[in-house]
Amino acid sequence: GTAVVAWVRFNGTVQLIEARRRFGGTFEPVQVISNPAHDSDAPSVRIGGNGEAIAVWDRQDSPGNVRIEAAQGP
Repeated sequence: GTAVVAWVRFNGTVQLIEARRRFGGTFEPVQVISNPAHDSDAPSVRIGGNGEAIAVWDRQDSPGNVRIEAAQGP
């Protein structure tokens, strides 16, 4: 089956959202899916019936200004 995990990692400057997909028993390389210029937090991942995944998270542009971002992929 397919599995996707996403997490927050602090790179010394900002919090990034990283993700990794497992397909056919093998994990693919880690990918940064958030904008590395802004802090991001609270990732959530869902996989549709067709096997396509979508991740959503919060991105903070400035104090008090939060946006919702998403990435979609197979």
